[in-house]
Amino acid sequence: LGPVNSRRERDLRKRFDGAAERAFEFCRAHFKEQAAQRKFNLQQRQAIVAALENFIADNDWDHADWRGVEQVLRQARAEWRKYHPTERKAGRQLSNRFEAMAGELHSRLKDAWARNAELKEALVAEARQIGESTAAATDKAEAMKALQRRWKAIGPMPRRVDQRLWKLFRAECDSVFEARNAVHDRHDKRQRAIAETKALIAELEKRVDIDPALDRNTVADYERRLHDFDDLPNELRRQVDAMLEYADRAALERQAINSD
Repeated sequence: LGPVNSRRERDLRKRFDGAAERAFEFCRAHFKEQAAQRKFNLQQRQAIVAALENFIADNDWDHADWRGVEQVLRQARAEWRKYHPTERKAGRQLSNRFEAMAGELHSRLKDAWARNAELKEALVAEARQIGESTAAATDKAEAMKALQRRWKAIGPMPRRVDQRLWKLFRAECDSVFEARNAVHDRHDKRQRAIAETKALIAELEKRVDIDPALDRNTVADYERRLHDFDDLPNELRRQVDAMLEYADRAALERQAINSD
């Protein structure tokens, strides 16, 4: 800013240095807080790395809980991102260790996902075979239920692949269950027809016994109603024919008596 006289310069320098020192007190506190935060973050990341090391070392990988492994890896990455920044040199070395362990867990998960995908693909093939078999609909439905229990016991896999396989598996299951339901509906319908047929037979038999006004038109109406029921057992169908024949004779006899 150009020269000034010596005394004036010393006074200005003294004032400037004093002001700078007072201003830097705020910066010093800020830098101290940042350093403490970096140190804390580094300690937390060290704890995360130690926990991952113990998890990898202590896990029974032949019988691993892969959903748990997936959750541990996801949580570790989330926690790792939260504790930032750290001291640069120590933090870089720690990051290398973390990424190595996270990579190992991810590699193990990918292998498990591949095995689980093969298992579910095999279940889809089994479900298709069941659907195409000539077994009874109820037996096929029970077989599908067993496959569904096996499906649920299979571990995790990537969502996109899992949804694709589930769509194929669900379609095979739905086809079998719909066929089973159709069989049940036919059975229920037949049972209702049997019950209603028996009730009409009993009703007609009672009218033959007590209704003097019973005529052939009434019998014909019962015949129409009884013949509306199809898929009746042969024995019940014979009972219907016998009852109608009996009622028709009774109506003819009453008609003859009334005409006399």
